[in-house]
Amino acid sequence: MTSLNVEQVTFEHHQEPLGIGERAPRLSWIILTDLPGWLQQAYEIELSDGTSTGLIESGESVLVPWPGEPLGSRERRGAACGRHVFACASGRAAR
Repeated sequence: MTSLNVEQVTFEHHQEPLGIGERAPRLSWIILTDLPGWLQQAYEIELSDGTSTGLIESGESVLVPWPGEPLGSRERRGAACGRHVFACASGRAAR
């Protein structure tokens, strides 16, 4: 069985991002998979306020720019990364 999971989402390299002092924290994530030859081709980031990047064709997953408006003091917003991660493994598209 094959698996593809977005794991370890961080904000400016912090797994617990409360009080990091960044108004527009960059996001990073790791994708764990057992698919041989898998490479990320695209991603989508969705914030808890409904802001979405839409599909971004990019293999980047480290320190990706914040997709929404800068945060105010003490403001919180969650982020889901990789909701639509496309990949190519052994010449086949995987999602």
